[in-house]
Amino acid sequence: MTTIKPFDRITVDPNIMAGRPCIRGMRIQVSLILNLIANGMTTEDIIKAYPYIEPEDISQCLHYAAWLAEDRCDMAIHRFSDALEKGAILSVNDKKIRCHLLPVK
Repeated sequence: MTTIKPFDRITVDPNIMAGRPCIRGMRIQVSLILNLIANGMTTEDIIKAYPYIEPEDISQCLHYAAWLAEDRCDMAIHRFSDALEKGAILSVNDKKIRCHLLPVK
């Protein structure tokens, strides 16, 4: 099992949930926690539903998601910088970042 630094509570193990990021080696995926939050659950609600989850786990899931979003966007901006200077836009669809060049008026 490996730990994604500096996320010491987020683990990736090919033998657990097909290698998807999980909390502390458990079968609780980071994406589950993020979906619960996105659908209105509070930290307290999540801990009631999953008593083995700690507040620090939830916090780290949010930081991990922010880190992923920033990292991928930075890479996309660098990759498509020439197109962006010409008026292109970036969009996220089906977990992929795409570059769309707007028509010239």
